[in-house]
Amino acid sequence: MKNKLFGVASSIFLLIVIVVSVFLFIAPLGSSCKPKEKHSEEANEILDSMLDLIQDGMIKRDAIMLNEALKISERFMDTNPSRTQLMSYYNNRSTIFVLLNRMDEAYIESEKIVLLLDESHPQRLLFFGGKYFLKHNEDSSKYYLNRLIKVCEQKLNEKYDDSAAFYKIQAIFLLQGEDASKKYLGELLKKHPNGDVLRCLRDDWDSYVTTRFTNPMKDINTSDNVNALGE
Repeated sequence: MKNKLFGVASSIFLLIVIVVSVFLFIAPLGSSCKPKEKHSEEANEILDSMLDLIQDGMIKRDAIMLNEALKISERFMDTNPSRTQLMSYYNNRSTIFVLLNRMDEAYIESEKIVLLLDESHPQRLLFFGGKYFLKHNEDSSKYYLNRLIKVCEQKLNEKYDDSAAFYKIQAIFLLQGEDASKKYLGELLKKHPNGDVLRCLRDDWDSYVTTRFTNPMKDINTSDNVNALGE
């Protein structure tokens, strides 16, 4: 079981950290209780130019366009960007590096996004829990994953929340293995039989485990869920 778990996680963990950036760009994590960010117009112009080149480069499979987008990005830090703009910037750069098959650099850019999140944010806790899991640093991995479980439990104690349940199942999966996470899923289903995410997990468990289960961004992807957990 341990080998199976490690094989699943290691095969898609890089995809996790890349998708993190895309997801955070689509659903910004600032709570409504926080001050509204002041965005730099110059930063937006650079981001728009990067996106145009990325899209054209993907369609035309043109590495020159992608490298031009990287060159444009060098001016970004001089624009006094907001946190959301920084997330978009790192997202753009990580996407470019993936398309250029420069995976180590893509990972670095994605981790910069996670570091912009609050220390108790579930996505940050899951990211570092998974990172240290792959590095065989058991103590550090357990530290982040146990913190993630506590955050989710606090949310679930207030009221049932699909995203909190999903994060907790993921944490249990990495900490205790597939059997324990599936058992917890069954316990949740008894209490919340109409939970949409829970039923999806039950009905398509093998697919989640082998292709998507350890990816925190692929299945819980609404801004309401993110803001609820990120406050």
